Amino acid sequence: MASWVETALILFVNLLISFAAGCATHRESYVRALKTPQAMVICLITQFGVRPAIVFGLMVALSVPDHTAVGCLLCAMAPGGNGSNLLEIIFRGNIELGIVCTLCSSLFASVAIPLDFFLYAKRFSEKKFTFVTMPWDDISSAIACVVAGAVAGAILRYHNDRLGEILEHRTAAVGLLLLVAAVVLALVQNLGALHIIPWSAWVATIFPCPCGLLFSYYPARFSGMSTLDARTVATEVGECNIGVAYAILLLLYKDEDDRREVFSGIVAYTVFNEIYIFGAAFYWRFVDPIVPNNDDASSSEPASTASLKISRSTTTTTTTTGGCGAQKDEEQSALSGGAMTNDANLPALGESTTDIELFFRHGTTDEVPPTDTTTVPPQHGDSALCSRTEDEPSELGSFTSSTTALSGSACSNTPTHLFE
Repeated sequence: MASWVETALILFVNLLISFAAGCATHRESYVRALKTPQAMVICLITQFGVRPAIVFGLMVALSVPDHTAVGCLLCAMAPGGNGSNLLEIIFRGNIELGIVCTLCSSLFASVAIPLDFFLYAKRFSEKKFTFVTMPWDDISSAIACVVAGAVAGAILRYHNDRLGEILEHRTAAVGLLLLVAAVVLALVQNLGALHIIPWSAWVATIFPCPCGLLFSYYPARFSGMSTLDARTVATEVGECNIGVAYAILLLLYKDEDDRREVFSGIVAYTVFNEIYIFGAAFYWRFVDPIVPNNDDASSSEPASTASLKISRSTTTTTTTTGGCGAQKDEEQSALSGGAMTNDANLPALGESTTDIELFFRHGTTDEVPPTDTTTVPPQHGDSALCSRTEDEPSELGSFTSSTTALSGSACSNTPTHLFE
């Protein structure tokens, strides 16, 4: 049995990771996450249906020893752990959606694990595992850590956005270091289990995590979810709560030799699973990141925040007067709360358009140049007539924000009242 010190340390790491994930969340995004039921459905089906079936087939096909096969199956049927939320912080996934999926899988595990154990593990073990013998204390503590940490982090971020952002990165870094240290320490303390892992178990555990990622990512994309949301769902499926698997091992097996053999299966599964899942997270972060302004980006950022980032107005006025010709070129765009204040400001097709106007037509924009007003003084003629900006009243009628050109008309000192 694990000592109370190790148990407390594991709970502290889980609570720290959940707190870091909560600091990265926004209240509005939880509402959107709850309105994405296909994510939770795909997560549950793949975690408790597809993944255990794949591992069971590999154990049978490669003739993995019984106790080692049970250890691999316990990992395959375990719910998603807090480590998935840490991975989502690393590759900047939809953390709100990840927390919701983690809670759903942890709650559903009380029914799914006994069913999966009956369907698959009974071939390799004579042990009986039912709803009553579930490790309720471990599952309850995992759920409590997710809820308490996420709620505390979300409340802090809501009341102090800057402090929440700082603590998000720092607590995530500390949680990652503690998690790596715990894994290394566990491997060092159980070197004996590494020596008894058969080659068939090493080969079999190469495939479950990639299959879980594929069978969750592409259904999520086909269901209409964004790339970032699909990666979040795949991460939830790929990561498993090893603590729950280890707790079931301790409940079912009392003999030390049996425990060591079953634990060897847990170790084999965990080694390749963590290599794949952390490799995917760092690949998505540094090699193939999602650009924040990309149309395919996740909806994890509130729409109001995204609109404020592009809220700006620019005015560029150029007036040139010379001889009998006059030309005026004015560009103006205004954005307030993510919407144009006046649709008439959009020029007709074929005329000049500004970057903000392109954003509303095509959903993309580049950096808008700062405000610049240039007026070329007239060479001759009446400047009051031939040099006019949109802000000045016009007796000819109202100007629009599109380019207006006056060519072929006499620009003399004729009083403007003659055009009325």
